[in-house]
Amino acid sequence: MAINYNWVISQLECKAQEGNLTDVVFIIHYRYQANETDGDKSYFAEVYGTVSCPNPDPEHFTAYADLTQAQVEGGLQIFWMFLLCKLI
Repeated sequence: MAINYNWVISQLECKAQEGNLTDVVFIIHYRYQANETDGDKSYFAEVYGTVSCPNPDPEHFTAYADLTQAQVEGGLQIFWMFLLCKLI
């Protein structure tokens, strides 16, 4: 009866160039899904959202083509943790 969570990255919007950087992601479109099965019943919930990315730090920049799923998910988790901390 554990709930399973899953990030789905629907789209990454990019700027061709920002300063000296190319292929800069500036908006992440995502879905966050939750699934649970309890006996013969299944439950599913999903939220869709977008996150605007801050201006990139050239020293820690990763271009669109080199981003991994884990990097994008990590950014989304940091965003949500920051937002929740502001609400508490």
